[in-house]
Amino acid sequence: MVDGLEEPLLDINEIQGNSVPGFNKDYQRFLFFDIFEPVLAKRWLSYWTPYVSTAQGVIQFNRLYQLMRERRGEEPDGIMATWLKKSKTTYI
Repeated sequence: MVDGLEEPLLDINEIQGNSVPGFNKDYQRFLFFDIFEPVLAKRWLSYWTPYVSTAQGVIQFNRLYQLMRERRGEEPDGIMATWLKKSKTTYI
C-alpha cells in the first residue's frame, strides 16, 4: 500500500487468458475485417463472448497439463486446447 491506496483485486474470470498467463501456443490465426454495420458486428462479436478464454480457464488447463506431464513422465496425449480472444482497434 502506498499513501493509503490499495491495489484492487482482479477477477481472473474477467481477464482474457492471452494476457495472463498467456496462451503459450506455437501457432495463431488472426481475423481482420472492416466494420460497416456496427449493430450486426456487435451482435456477431457478442455471440463469441462465451467462448473467449479467460485467465482462469487457461490457468486451470496449464495446471492439468503440467500435472499429467509430471505424473506420466512425458507429454500427455489427448490433452489439448484451442484458445479464443477478442480485440478491436480503430484507425482513421
